[in-house]
Amino acid sequence: MCGDAPIRLPERRDPFVASVGAAWRRLTGPTPDDQRRTLVACSGGADSSALAIALRSVNSSRSNLVIAHVRHDLRSPSEVASDAHQAEHLADRLGLPYVEADVEVLRRPGNAEANARDARYESLASLAKNHACRFVATGHHADDQLESLLMALLRGAGVAGLRGVAPARPLDETTRLIRPMLDLDRADAERICQSAGWAWAEDESNRDVGRLRAALREHVTPVLRTLRPSAPHRAAATARVMREVQQVLSMHARIATDCARLGDAPTWSRAALREMPPALVAETLRAAVAERVAARFAGQDRLPERLLRPAVEAIRSASGETRSFDWACGTLLVERDTVTLRFRDPTSRDEVDHGEQSGQIDRDQHG
Repeated sequence: MCGDAPIRLPERRDPFVASVGAAWRRLTGPTPDDQRRTLVACSGGADSSALAIALRSVNSSRSNLVIAHVRHDLRSPSEVASDAHQAEHLADRLGLPYVEADVEVLRRPGNAEANARDARYESLASLAKNHACRFVATGHHADDQLESLLMALLRGAGVAGLRGVAPARPLDETTRLIRPMLDLDRADAERICQSAGWAWAEDESNRDVGRLRAALREHVTPVLRTLRPSAPHRAAATARVMREVQQVLSMHARIATDCARLGDAPTWSRAALREMPPALVAETLRAAVAERVAARFAGQDRLPERLLRPAVEAIRSASGETRSFDWACGTLLVERDTVTLRFRDPTSRDEVDHGEQSGQIDRDQHG
């Protein structure tokens, strides 16, 4: 800690502050600043601390910001208490209100890290509603984007996976998640904290190289930054391009799906699908599943590349043999002239019991 004096706020024209402020206004939309009330998710680490400091620097009104911290049970009670104290102390030194919440993760089935992320976002959305915030801001930055793209490459992700961390997305029907630091890197964040006189907390779990992201951060990205110091910023730029590519694919996929014979089982002309690039065929199938299934099969509205690729190859092949592909949401039937997607009855007992053959994908690593 650096005493209890107020934080030395950096000037608004500081490049980091100016970039965060511009991104914050862009991501919160065309509205006066006094209507951009934002809950700032803060762990007490350098990234989220720098975000809070920068947003406080560009906001003359303290009523626009609330510092929030979510405590979970994956770490020791002493570490949890220390992190919460750090976040609260920062809020106090910035003159901002502080709120916190507790979530239980260990009792949830499945991947603990994914569960912690989901629980954290659920809790942040709830805190935002309770404190009249339309937006929740997190401190993800260009280094996170580089790590996310490397993880996507290692798991063989398609275009959708290579979009990286999204700059904004809905948390629920009333709250939007924003990430104003994606064009900045970890070194930028640490510089702002140092210049403000703030000693951030270090999360020891980030050093657990048993986790892929931590291993990449420890062993891989330092080498990449040595070879190309701008690697994080180049990764952020690539992710932006891939998001634009995904938007184009999604637009054409919607058109293709609208042209299908709809009903309980959408049916396409196989000849029409054959004329499309493979990536567009895959996106068309994804779009059809997402549109029909999301409301009925929680978590099964996305299809991973490993399931789509064999189906796309079968559709584009010259064979007239009938092929079928069983997914958690239903069955894709590839016949000589048509391709039909028959959705499973949501009341069926075996609707989600398909393991590797299901349409489920590993939970989004990019929050």
